[in-house]
Amino acid sequence: MNGGTCTASDEVTPCDLAIDGREDPETSSWLAARENPQSWIRIDFTATATVDTVEILQHCSDIDKAKTILLEFSDGSSDMVNNKHHEMANLLFSLAAS
Repeated sequence: MNGGTCTASDEVTPCDLAIDGREDPETSSWLAARENPQSWIRIDFTATATVDTVEILQHCSDIDKAKTILLEFSDGSSDMVNNKHHEMANLLFSLAAS
């Protein structure tokens, strides 16, 4: 992704890999510590951006898949998806226009 930076609660791999534009979750992805179920990543755009879709590519291993994903936006809105049973390999969020 051009024009953005990231920070993360913890890292096994750098969070920059989550926004590098490549779509291979096994070799180009941010990986949080398994011991921390409250891990988070924050992406800051360098300019105002309209986000209408977010795709999260999951690892193949069920233990590494996110169980709950909360998207929070600078306007105070948020969207949450639960993936408790690991049924979703990749998560695609289509966000309502505000």
